[in-house]
Amino acid sequence: MGKSVKFVCYTRLQLFIASRVIKLEKIKKPKVIYIAKSESQEDIIGLKNFFCEDVEFFYCNIKYKLPFNIIKFYFKFLFLKKRKFDTVYIASINNILIHYILSRISFNSLKTFDDGAANIISNGQFKAYSKSSRIKKLIELIFFINWSMEKVKKSSKRHFSIYMGLPNIIENVDYIDAFKVTDQTFKSKQKESCAILIGSKYNELLRPQADASIVKRKALSYLKENEHHTFYLKHPREQEPAEKCIINSELLSELTVIKLLRYYKEIRLYGFFSSCQINLATNSRVKNFVFNYSQLNDPLKSEFGKGGLIKKLGFEIINLD
Repeated sequence: MGKSVKFVCYTRLQLFIASRVIKLEKIKKPKVIYIAKSESQEDIIGLKNFFCEDVEFFYCNIKYKLPFNIIKFYFKFLFLKKRKFDTVYIASINNILIHYILSRISFNSLKTFDDGAANIISNGQFKAYSKSSRIKKLIELIFFINWSMEKVKKSSKRHFSIYMGLPNIIENVDYIDAFKVTDQTFKSKQKESCAILIGSKYNELLRPQADASIVKRKALSYLKENEHHTFYLKHPREQEPAEKCIINSELLSELTVIKLLRYYKEIRLYGFFSSCQINLATNSRVKNFVFNYSQLNDPLKSEFGKGGLIKKLGFEIINLD
């Protein structure tokens, strides 16, 4: 494979999957752009260890919302103009910043990989067509952005997924067993079990007018009343105050849970159908519990029904209302 291969990543999970795709495809000297929403470069030093030594890593922190982030992007990525690549790999197929990069460069082939749970939720943001707002259309016009989510889906030659056997954004899918546990080294005094609540960006889970602090409080109260040994695994972009028994994951939530399996015979994982829960669904020592709540957004709500993924994966549903 040629040298000019570029990956564009937007989350920690995407970085991890990209590292596995590089290994699978045997790519030499890949270029990786990481667009961070909140993390500093120091926060993601450990994530670079996923990659081979010959990777060229480019970090960009974008904290602003449209239109300011695209303006910063314009100056930050001027160096990409008219650059040529053999293959480009992306995950956030609906992201205007990714579309901007695709519009500035030329390439022979486009491939995609999982963004996260959005790839498999039946009524999620990657499955349904969404009309662009006036502001977005204006930005696309001013900055000559000629890529869209639909164009990406039609152009992707191959998709790499960690969700074995589940429908994805295109039909041509290669599966990656990214979270297979190979290290079964246990501590001598292994405890019976613990419960972990997976933190979330709660405002993104709920309907627009719902109070995010209420649903978080309800979930924490349930664990305190029904579990003895509990932890709270903070989401990387979660801004709410830390809980008492908190785990700040330096890498990925999934890897943190796998690490804790050395200390506990079983982990009871609670959350709002997070990608971490889905990614660890096949681990026999991880038991998944998903919270249902009346104010969850419609795409997430649809997964609780008969044909939804939650029941297909065998997760236990807990009502918070």
